[in-house]
Amino acid sequence: MSTIIVTTPDELQSLIRDAVRAEIAQQKEHYTVDEAAVYLGMSVSRLYQISSIQNPVIPSVQVGRMKRFLRKDLDRYLQANTRRSVGDAKSDAAARSMREKVGKGGSAMRK
Repeated sequence: MSTIIVTTPDELQSLIRDAVRAEIAQQKEHYTVDEAAVYLGMSVSRLYQISSIQNPVIPSVQVGRMKRFLRKDLDRYLQANTRRSVGDAKSDAAARSMREKVGKGGSAMRK
């Protein structure tokens, strides 16, 4: 019997993007503009904007007329620009609040 998984279009897109990133990451250290855009989950035009010569957010290497990106630079950009979900932020805030209450001598179990 098969398992049916219900997901939203955004979740499905995210799963596919992550699978593509993982596949690309296993194979290469240098990426073309198109590959880097897929890896980062952004448009090619946006990638060109943030890797411009005047003010590069992501460093690139020019090979002839082609721009190339190193995976380590793409990963560094992803780490620096990853946002937490609202749910993660709320659970972190709740945990921090609980630690503060316990740390002040109060009991988290008191009502």
